[in-house]
Amino acid sequence: MAESPINPSNPTPPSNSQPPDPRDKKPWLFGRGTPPPQSGPSGQSGSSRPSRGAPSGPLPRRAAAPPPPRGPLGPSRVPVPSSGSGSGPARVSKAAVTPPPAPKTKAAKPPRPAPPPKPQPSPAGTRRSLLCYSKVNLALAVGPPDERGFHPIASWVVPIDLADELELEVLPEGETSRYAITWADDAPHVTPIDWPIEKDLCVKAHRLLEEHAGKKLPLAMTLRKRTPVGGGLGGGSSDCGTMLRVVNDLFALGHTQAKLHGLASRLGSDVAFFIDLERPADTIDSMPRPSLMTGLGQGITRIPSIPGSLVLLVPPFGTPTGPVYQKFDTVQAKAGPLKRGEVENAIVRCAGATSILSDVLFNDLTIPAERVEPRLAGLRAMLSASLEMPVHVTGSGSTMFVVAPGAKEAKALVSTVKKTKLGVVAVVVKVG
Repeated sequence: MAESPINPSNPTPPSNSQPPDPRDKKPWLFGRGTPPPQSGPSGQSGSSRPSRGAPSGPLPRRAAAPPPPRGPLGPSRVPVPSSGSGSGPARVSKAAVTPPPAPKTKAAKPPRPAPPPKPQPSPAGTRRSLLCYSKVNLALAVGPPDERGFHPIASWVVPIDLADELELEVLPEGETSRYAITWADDAPHVTPIDWPIEKDLCVKAHRLLEEHAGKKLPLAMTLRKRTPVGGGLGGGSSDCGTMLRVVNDLFALGHTQAKLHGLASRLGSDVAFFIDLERPADTIDSMPRPSLMTGLGQGITRIPSIPGSLVLLVPPFGTPTGPVYQKFDTVQAKAGPLKRGEVENAIVRCAGATSILSDVLFNDLTIPAERVEPRLAGLRAMLSASLEMPVHVTGSGSTMFVVAPGAKEAKALVSTVKKTKLGVVAVVVKVG
């Protein structure tokens, strides 16, 4: 029970009242107040009779407690002292201090993006005209043949801007495909086109894609050649790789680069080099990037380009690839394992110099090619003496090349070659 302001058993007044007057013990004796009523017959006082010794009149009121402070959570959040006794710190209700957790709501999932539209075959009449860039083997190491007679290689291969032109037109469904091969008007060295059309690598590539598609892919093909035939510049392989890429695009066949490389390996060992669908800012007739080619030609490691100019030296004859590799087996029988490290060293040294260094270039097929075609050995020796610099063979020959320090020097080399009157055509090309 709460204490009253003045308790008879505890006459000490509250600290906020005046000191008691001694006369207040019996105020009616001093002419103030009213005497207490008499007790009833039973000696019990009435319920309205004031307690003995209680003062008359209204009791002094306890001072009002100050309002609770208003904090950031409002008055309802102020801790409330516990009702227990003791003078220790008041306990605070955890629920009164901690705000209630916000209700959990699931975040709405963003809508799935719509799948890209499936590529559709190009309509009849669609035409494409593309360049088929050739290549040069700046360094070529050849290993001994495997059990099947194939030779593993390691080669630094770079594209050059001498290119054939492939023109394709989609024909209406049901029409028969047509093929034509001719020389471009500005071809540097024209030779007879004496192979059957069905043996051409472009035609083989088209028919291989038809076989995998399980249907005809009617088109008209016109190939205008600039790259010398049988010269080791990869002209036929480049035409073939371009045909695979473009027909795959025109007819929306959906073959990946890996798939196209697999098809290319069935057509030629270096065709895959010309299929580079992962180039930055790719366009379908862009140059392939330079590569370290390994294995049987299927290992393609793209490497940075090193700018430079070359002067191609095209003799009036070619050297067949098959006989050159066969001659390698007899001439280089004790040459040892594949010299891949020398190819990689040539790449590293030229990259460090930011230019193509002629003295680090080599070709393991040079001597076998000269044994197959002795005229090549004589021409190379005379050209080297006239130009006063090393003359290299690309691939299995017969095309040779020299490294030109700059555009001005390249023109001077061409002029010198013409003066030799050896029947060699000199062509300036840029390395891609």
